[in-house]
Amino acid sequence: MYQGKGLGSILAQRIFDHLIQDNKKFKVTCEYLQKYVQNSSNSKYKANIIN
Repeated sequence: MYQGKGLGSILAQRIFDHLIQDNKKFKVTCEYLQKYVQNSSNSKYKANIIN
């Protein structure tokens, strides 16, 4: 129903922006979010990831 509407990327962006705003580090285990971070031009996302 909502597939292909871009809602996943909007949600991912808002989540990551919120975590960065709160100065939080995070571990990305979801395949979709991993791909989102890899394809993102926002280097702040990559800088806040815990491996």
